[in-house]
Amino acid sequence: MTFPDDETGEALQRRADNGADLTKPHNIDFYILVTDEAAGNAIVTALTDNGFDAALEQDEDQWNVCGTRELIPTHEAISELEVLVDSIATAMGGTADGWGAFAVE
Repeated sequence: MTFPDDETGEALQRRADNGADLTKPHNIDFYILVTDEAAGNAIVTALTDNGFDAALEQDEDQWNVCGTRELIPTHEAISELEVLVDSIATAMGGTADGWGAFAVE
C-alpha cells in the first residue's frame, strides 16, 4: 500500500508495516484536549451528534475527550474525520490532539 506523504499517511504506513489489516474496520480514537469540564462536555455532545462514541476524562489539570468511530482506516476517511474533529474542538475551545487505533490483523 502507498499513502500520501503526511502525518496520517506515515501513521497508516507504520500500521501496515506492523501487520495491521487496513482493509478491516478499526476503532479509531480521536483525541481533544480541553481546559475545563464544561467545554469537554460540549465536545462530547457534538462528537456524539456526529456518530462518535465519546467520553471525557480528567488527567491532573487537563481534561481529555476521546471520540471513537469504527471505520476502514483509509487516508481519506481519517483525514475527513480529522477536519471534523478539529473544527468541533476549535469551535468549543479545545485542541485536537491526533488519533490512534489498536491494530486489527
